[in-house]
Amino acid sequence: MQQLIAVGGLPDGRLPPAESEISILFADLVGFTAISERLKPTAIAELLNKLFEEMLQEVFACGGTLDKYIGDCIMAFFGAPEPQADHADRATSAAKGMLTRLEHLNANGFWHETLQLRIAINSGKAVVGDVGSSQRVEYTALGATINLAARMEGVCPPSECVISEATYQLISKPEDFEEMGDYRFKGIDRLVKVYQTRLHQMPTIIHP
Repeated sequence: MQQLIAVGGLPDGRLPPAESEISILFADLVGFTAISERLKPTAIAELLNKLFEEMLQEVFACGGTLDKYIGDCIMAFFGAPEPQADHADRATSAAKGMLTRLEHLNANGFWHETLQLRIAINSGKAVVGDVGSSQRVEYTALGATINLAARMEGVCPPSECVISEATYQLISKPEDFEEMGDYRFKGIDRLVKVYQTRLHQMPTIIHP
């Protein structure tokens, strides 16, 4: 609302899409399809509601914006609607907070089984604003920066966070991450260097 007032918005109350420097975060529940097979639909909804409630506290504590839920996935970004020069630090702090919080929740019997997240973060330019039709509009981020973050999630080990080289170059504590390797992702015509939370040393490799 503050941003709408500041920029005036469009006549219909929308925030016009504009290019911003952001860090985008995707957090997925590991093995959700298999978990869903074992649960009734009401139990699936209960699980996601409880998990989202806990994880979003870390996103909001770091000044993040919830973009949307995609099934069991949380999509959030940092650096918009209000600019945040430290958006990469905020995103990685939120990711670490989410992983730590889930570890504590598991230790205290949060769910009937141990839950794990995969988190991927990328930084760069994106178009952020209200997108949709006259019937439905959502405030969202679009562009290649978001697409890469979504692809990176597929190479993230369970209970870890992976970040792109673009994010790595922006964070104030790069020593918290180690190089994981150079990856090719569908639809991206270049190698992407990926870093992961520093748990153990891994060799630098190029994946086909």
